[in-house]
Amino acid sequence: MIREALSEAQVVLSTNTGAADPLIRRTCCFDLVIIDEAGQAIEPSCWIPILQGKRCILAGDHCQLAPVILSRKALDGGLGKSLLERASSLHNGLLTTRLTVQHRMNDSIASWASKEMYHGLLKSSHSVASQTLADSPVVKATWITRCPLLLLDTRMPYGALDTGCGEQIDLSGTGSFYNDGEADIVTQHVLNLVHCGVSPTAIAVQSPYIAQVQLLRERLEEYPGLSGVEVSTIDSFQGREADAVVISMVRSNPLGAVGFLGDSRRMNVAITRACRHVTVVCDTSTICHSTFLARLLRHIRRYGQVKHVVPGSLDGVSGLGFSQPTLPSIS
Repeated sequence: MIREALSEAQVVLSTNTGAADPLIRRTCCFDLVIIDEAGQAIEPSCWIPILQGKRCILAGDHCQLAPVILSRKALDGGLGKSLLERASSLHNGLLTTRLTVQHRMNDSIASWASKEMYHGLLKSSHSVASQTLADSPVVKATWITRCPLLLLDTRMPYGALDTGCGEQIDLSGTGSFYNDGEADIVTQHVLNLVHCGVSPTAIAVQSPYIAQVQLLRERLEEYPGLSGVEVSTIDSFQGREADAVVISMVRSNPLGAVGFLGDSRRMNVAITRACRHVTVVCDTSTICHSTFLARLLRHIRRYGQVKHVVPGSLDGVSGLGFSQPTLPSIS
């Protein structure tokens, strides 16, 4: 019955490795093989379906997350470079068709990605270029809901670290970093958005660190009205979108160590999940030690708003309680 269904089907869906199933290999010879999210697939897995078709289309973005490779030896051997990335550089790019108009993001968000990741080629459709959260008839028009880019800076005046927003390591569990103060600020900001009428299901909270994700889930679960807000790692949210994205960067230390936050592809994924609003919560005195992230901070300063904030300083009703910081480190 399965063999008959496969032989009669016009389209067969499977994972790359699923295409190795003997029923598929013995029954089907495809006119066209399309591999989606090819930028995140290791090359050997792509050849499984490719060899079963006459033509192949690799769809994806090699400027987003690369294949996950745990072996240093395999990484050094080139397994971390996807077939999509390798093919895009062949024959002076003649094999590549670039999609240069995006239909997701406010242009203040998209213009950063265009400049940093896509050589300035990415343009915004007029249908989304100026969209904000305030466009919805059920959302109150406030400075927050009109703002497509917001930086909540935990850095104290004159660059001192806020002792309530320092990074910590989860030694007893995941071994990854977390930041109690940032978790409080994110929770307060999400409460502000929901109070303004933004649906919890339209909000995604992201962090690169699993310990912070777990902490954020615990904090948000304390508020029944926030049920529906999705909290995840940046990596697990690739390929998806939300009207409002709140990113907790976590790292805050006197050495300026940022770890894998400086990975441009990971940050590209994080920022470009948003349609109408991005909030970055971070300690700028730490984050600006990465030249790539410093450019992101400057972009937000130019095209969005920057507010100094400490845990407990966001008024959950009006969104007030911010003070304007001085930012010599990213000017």
